[in-house]
This record gives sequence, C-alpha cells and structure tokens, in this order.
Amino acid sequence: MNTYKDEFERYTIKDLLKELIKMNTDETVDIEGSKIGGATMGYDLHRDFDGVTVDKYCYKCKKNKSFFISKEHEKNILYLLNEYKEKFMQSTMIRVSEMKVDKYSHIERSFSLVCRCPECDETIHMFYILKNNKITKHYEFPSEIKAKNMTYKKYNVLDSNFNYWGELSTANYLFYESKAYIGACIYLRRCLEHIILKIIDEKLKSQEISQEQLEEARHFDEKLKLIKSELEVDIYDTLHPTYSIMSKGIHDLCETECKEIFEILQITIISILDSEIYKIEKRKKLKEQREKVSKLSEKYNY
Repeated sequence: MNTYKDEFERYTIKDLLKELIKMNTDETVDIEGSKIGGATMGYDLHRDFDGVTVDKYCYKCKKNKSFFISKEHEKNILYLLNEYKEKFMQSTMIRVSEMKVDKYSHIERSFSLVCRCPECDETIHMFYILKNNKITKHYEFPSEIKAKNMTYKKYNVLDSNFNYWGELSTANYLFYESKAYIGACIYLRRCLEHIILKIIDEKLKSQEISQEQLEEARHFDEKLKLIKSELEVDIYDTLHPTYSIMSKGIHDLCETECKEIFEILQITIISILDSEIYKIEKRKKLKEQREKVSKLSEKYNY
C-alpha cells in the first residue's frame, strides 16, 4: 500500500519539470496535493535539475538540440509551488496582491520557463497557468509548431516531386492551430500513401517485385504487404491497423476520433521518413568508402 510519504519520495521537482517542458500548448497536467508536496520536499538544485532537457529546433543552429532549463527559472517554479501549496491549504489567508482570487477562492498564478540551447544560447520561452491544482501550458515562443515544422524540411531530399515539408506542416497547422482534425489526417494520409508508393516504385525498378504482383495488390493494405521487408517490424505492425482506421476516418470518423489517431500516425510517418533518410546517408557513405578504396587500389596497385 502506497503511503503519502512514499508518493513524496517518488515524485520530485525534476519529474514535474520533465512533464512541463514536453507539454504542447493547451495541454494540462494535474498537480495533486501530494505531488506538490513531493515536488518541493527535500530538493537539491544541482542534483534534481541536472539532465532536465527537451529536444527542440534551434533557429540559430538550424537543427534539433537538447535545450536545458535556465537555473533561475528552475528556482522560480520551485518557489511558486511552495507558495501555492501553502496558500492552497489556507486559501482564506491569500492576499489579493499576491494572487488572483475569484469569488470561489480559486487560486491562479502564471509563470514561465526559459530553455537554452547549449551551443548558441538561443532561448525558448514557455508560459503556463497554475490554477485549481492544474498546470496548463498557455503558449510557447518561438512557436512550437513553427519549430516542429522546420524539422520536416530535410525530408524534401527524398523526392523533389513531393513536398513533405509542406504537407506535414499543413497537417500540424490544421491539428494544433485550427483544430481541424479530419483535415489534418487527410494530409498525413497523402504523405503516407506517397511514401509507400515511392518504395514500391523503387522495388519495381530493382525487380524485387513484379508488375503482376503490383496489379494484384488492389487495396492499399495489400500494397503494404509488398514492402513489408523494407519496414521495421514495429513500424509495420503499427502502420497496418493505423492506416485502416485512418482510411475510415475520411468518411466515417468524427473529429474526436481523428484527434486521437493523429499523433500515432504522425510518429509512424516520421519514423518511415527517418528510415529512408538513413538509407540515403548509408548509401552515400558506402559510395564514398568504395571511391576511397578504389583510389588506394590504383595508387598501390592492389
């Protein structure tokens, strides 16, 4: 049986910070009384805050970096939670100058965290609201959607005739900004179908599959089976049922159901694209190695 003391020892300020910096805008985390107590009890600034990082796109470095939280903001959240815990338990003693109190004595505070790039010192500002034992991420600057979209630019090298960057960015905008979840899934479906058909086309050119096999695979799930060997087992096992659900979503699923499937499908697509990028880089390195070996052979008459 877990005790109140056990929960204190399990949940630290470091656990809370890890949750906060990975939240999307409008996401909420419940901070129960025991969590507040545990997070602010027996902390050590140097011990508990080390290693709290989040992968974000750095506009100066122009690539993903592991941003860390500035120490002064680590202290801010700690002091805020300590204050909140005390005020929450003695809400009748709250001074209006310190906190906003409505007629039901609900406590509301806002705070921010600043994350820094370890190389160029670029900063990302994250803003939150603490109210009724819940912390909600209000917004992030620079925009988290814009930053996420920048990471997709690299996928355009896979196919000059298809704009993965634009398609994935539009899907993100529809999902996170417009809340048009069905529309967002349509763009992801376009990306997925193009990836699969491109892999099939490459296997046709290399004669790993025949035109007859392709013609027999009338449905998209049958086409997936043709390239099963090209996909990682975990990706294929996720992709097959996910695509079936998504196909239904265009006609039958509601916005809420598409909202639930969006990020699952997005991660699957990104995993396939990353795998294709890796293959290109691997072929490039092998080609460079062969050229070096060839030059050495000529030089020393091997």
